[in-house]
Amino acid sequence: MNPDGRDLHQLTGGKNSSPPFDGIEERSPDWSPDGTRLAFSCRIGGGGNPLEICVMNADGTGETQLTHNGKPSLSPSWSPDGKQIVYQLVPRRKPDPTDEGGR
Repeated sequence: MNPDGRDLHQLTGGKNSSPPFDGIEERSPDWSPDGTRLAFSCRIGGGGNPLEICVMNADGTGETQLTHNGKPSLSPSWSPDGKQIVYQLVPRRKPDPTDEGGR
């Protein structure tokens, strides 16, 4: 997309697809400081798989999964120099046998 909002291009999936467009659910995108890359949370394979951190080039190529935590990895954000990405790692809660669902 141009800075003025024209010339939009979908970076994921194909035309007439339903989410997830390419078998990957994408959330929380963040552009690198130089505008050449995009970091985002991605769920590969759907359903019960946790969100991980992925990156891709600004033109939609070079999609790469960076984390393999097995725990939700959310809200990536680039460092000001674009060399690092910080994100929130959510620990999976172990079921509490005494928890009756808030009853």
